[in-house]
Amino acid sequence: MVQETSEIEIVPAIIPESLDDLREKLSRVARLVPTVHIDILDGDFTDKPSWPYSGLSKLERAESNLQKDFVNLLTQEDGLPFWDSLNFEFHLMVANPIIEVEHWITAGAMRIMVHYEAVSEEGLVEVINLLNERGVEAGLVLDIETPLEVVEPFREYISNLQLMAIDRDGFQGQPFDDRVIERVREARELYPEMQISVDGGINLENASDILDAGADRLIVGSALFDSVNIADTLDTFQSL
Repeated sequence: MVQETSEIEIVPAIIPESLDDLREKLSRVARLVPTVHIDILDGDFTDKPSWPYSGLSKLERAESNLQKDFVNLLTQEDGLPFWDSLNFEFHLMVANPIIEVEHWITAGAMRIMVHYEAVSEEGLVEVINLLNERGVEAGLVLDIETPLEVVEPFREYISNLQLMAIDRDGFQGQPFDDRVIERVREARELYPEMQISVDGGINLENASDILDAGADRLIVGSALFDSVNIADTLDTFQSL
């Protein structure tokens, strides 16, 4: 595992269209950061699927079928691209994380983030317990309208709280919802011991306000990958 620091962290976010697309994007940040945030969309919790669920019918996805290249990857020793130089944090935007989480543990997750809105409280307990038993860090993700108080029963069992700053999960480039800034401030007061991430619509114009409110980590997609020079853009973010 690549060592993370305790300082403010800028984490590149990738919604993979294919294994090749994931490999290409990882290659652009592999020497620049210790951790990448990979968004996994099943097309049920979200409007459209990402790899490895894309190209499958709703029935195939319901039966937990996956693209062949991902199934093959899970059974090989090589693992995901750049597995030896990056930590993988998977953000599961899936309707049934109880079933799907096992795939991503096997894929080599350092941390798995699960949406509070995707599963019952009992199911969430089951997922978090499984992650803790398997030595994978558990994170909880809240949509913009979900009250912060729902975190309370899980605070001792998760390492990270991620607050979404967009209205629709699973789409990069959406406008930033500045209500999240006050949510970060409140979350920092409620859960001072917890790592707080913000995801969605983050750019160089709003990053300072998010950090000032108390966030530890910024999950950044379009603002990095659409920039002319990712290394320079990362440096600018980190200088904040």
